[in-house]
Amino acid sequence: MSLSSAEPLRYGKVILSSGRTLAGGLSLEEQGGRRAGLTDKEETDYMAAVKTRAQEMAVQIIRDAQAEALTLKQQAHEEGYQAGLAQAEEELGQAHAAMADSLAQALAAVRQGCREIFAASREDLALLLRASLEKVLAQELETRRAIFLTAYLEEALERLDGLTALTVAVHPDDEPLMAHILELARPRYPDLVSWRVRTDAALGQGSIVLESGQGMVHNTVDGRLQAVLQVLDGLALPPTERETLLDQEG
Repeated sequence: MSLSSAEPLRYGKVILSSGRTLAGGLSLEEQGGRRAGLTDKEETDYMAAVKTRAQEMAVQIIRDAQAEALTLKQQAHEEGYQAGLAQAEEELGQAHAAMADSLAQALAAVRQGCREIFAASREDLALLLRASLEKVLAQELETRRAIFLTAYLEEALERLDGLTALTVAVHPDDEPLMAHILELARPRYPDLVSWRVRTDAALGQGSIVLESGQGMVHNTVDGRLQAVLQVLDGLALPPTERETLLDQEG
């Protein structure tokens, strides 16, 4: 076939859509505007809906891009000119860029929702954990005080260099029990010859302070509890490294 009889060249441009409307007809921005005053259940349902719609959007964008790319390549092949193929590749690249941008914005919306929920519930969670811990500890001290005192005493005795002129300070309610525990401990500690038990109302129940000529050991329930509570109190602080790490991982 001669060049003069060939069909006229046809020129055109295919535009790929990269709209950010989610399933249900609402954009991410419109969905975000509905969030004020939601209950906890509605907040949870909202987050689930955002994630689901973001996934649906991603799947649809990929399908549309693949379909448009196939159409463009077939058209270029049928028309038999390289310009059409180059145009198809350019449009495909634009579609991929639009898809990446849409997915990035969808994921950013999900991460922002997670941060807002965590910030709103962080302080309440810390208070709940603190109250639960204190309640459990009080119950344990009430039913297993002898175990606490025995363990704290043995730990303190091991840490002291010498057991001469030993004085053991305890809560007034723990004095009779501590005297009995010291008698039971004597066979395991040959250097434990004599001691004096004194009371200190400032100490919490289950706590002891040992003093000897070689030093002093504080072994208190309050001290250990405060160490744990400091960790829990950290949950109620402003955004921390944990949230920064969440952003980096996202």
